Amino acid sequence: MQVPFNAMKCCSVPAKVLLIGEYSVLWGGEGVCSAVKPRFSAERASLSSFHPESPAGRLAIDSHQPVRFFDPFNGAGGMGGSTAEYLCVWTLAGLENDIQKIWKTYREHSCLEVLPSGVDLVTQFMGGTVAFQIKTESRFEASTVSFPKEWFSRFLLFSVTHRTNRKVKTHEHLSFLEQKNLNSDAIVYESQLIIDLWKTALEKKDEFLFKKVTQEFISILKAFGLESSESKKDIEVLSKIPGVIVAKGCGALMNDVFWVFLESDAPVGQIIEEIERLDFKLVLNGFSVESGVETK
Repeated sequence: MQVPFNAMKCCSVPAKVLLIGEYSVLWGGEGVCSAVKPRFSAERASLSSFHPESPAGRLAIDSHQPVRFFDPFNGAGGMGGSTAEYLCVWTLAGLENDIQKIWKTYREHSCLEVLPSGVDLVTQFMGGTVAFQIKTESRFEASTVSFPKEWFSRFLLFSVTHRTNRKVKTHEHLSFLEQKNLNSDAIVYESQLIIDLWKTALEKKDEFLFKKVTQEFISILKAFGLESSESKKDIEVLSKIPGVIVAKGCGALMNDVFWVFLESDAPVGQIIEEIERLDFKLVLNGFSVESGVETK
């Protein structure tokens, strides 16, 4: 729900899960991302708590709009907190409601050699499940992806950012990529073939193809040295649990958050208990279609 700017006091932004397309999406390939619960929220304030050199901190200074931000994950990371901060400041400052402009300005405020893709920002603005692709330095394309509704309840989301050294800071990792001298063209080419098949699997509700291409995407990142040793072990452990069809890590080095897709008749409660015993923290039991930025 949108309200007039002069009546607006607070806003909320969904969390996000980058389902597939890590790294490729940085260099012009496609990424598929979902807006999920719980939601971040913010209200106008007299002072902001953002770091002044963060994108949200820079925007708050430029727009003269301090914001009090509420994070349901308490800073755990991996769920789109930094982009939610930015969207909240932009919204409460009453700036132009143009996602192309928001995306471009966000990347400028990031002040990094390798710019963030902004797939999370765009998904959190739009809501739903979004296929995103950078076309030029100043323009992207994004479209809604149809996710089988009967699959929603079969997805679980877990975080491991509470473990020591598991949260990979985005800005530090992007700087690391600049030094790594990766073959970005090869990553984009190989990844896009898989992502196209992954979307086909969703459209056809083909569980076998969905599992196969998800595993192939993980293998591509591993081949380029973009899977952490910890993530590799976690995916192996999760994939061996009876009732699990496929599991994948998300984000930098696939290291922060893991989604798990279950068989239709899997004992969900038992699986959650077993995974939590392995030191994973449950974030979501089932996905849903979550709306984008809301104001009131």
